[in-house]
Amino acid sequence: ALCTIGFGSHGIGRSYVPVELNWQCRQVKLLALQDTGNTLRDPMTGEQILVCGSDVGAELFGLPEESFSDPVSLLSSGQLQGIRLIPYHTVGQTGGMMIVLRIKGVKINGVVMNPLVGFAPQRIDGGEGYRMLTGGML
Repeated sequence: ALCTIGFGSHGIGRSYVPVELNWQCRQVKLLALQDTGNTLRDPMTGEQILVCGSDVGAELFGLPEESFSDPVSLLSSGQLQGIRLIPYHTVGQTGGMMIVLRIKGVKINGVVMNPLVGFAPQRIDGGEGYRMLTGGML
C-alpha cells in the first residue's frame, strides 16, 4: 500500500511549529507545517512520519543533497546507519521510495519526541518558509 503526502493548498489558517533535529554533532532548526493532509505512516507499525526535504537531510547528515534522490543507493552504501525505505507518493507526482530514520530527541514546539523522520528526494518548500510536514502527529 502506498502512503500519501499531501502538500495542501495555500490558504488562511495554516499552522507552523518550530522543530529542532539533532544528529551526532549537527543540529538543524526549521519550521514545520502542521499539514493534516500528510498521512504518511510506517507500513509496519502505522506510526506517523515527519517529512522533510533532501536539503534538510544533507544539512543534518553531511551528505550531498543528491544522495536522497537515489534512496536505494544511499541505503546500500552504508553511509547512514539505521535507515530503511518506505513507499510513498505525493499529490500530482509519481511515488517512489523514501529514506526513513528514527531520530531521538527531536524538539517539536518545545516537546521532545523520538519520531520517525522521512527524507523526501526533493526539497519541501511551500514558499512560506517551512521545510517539514508534521501531519496529524501534533
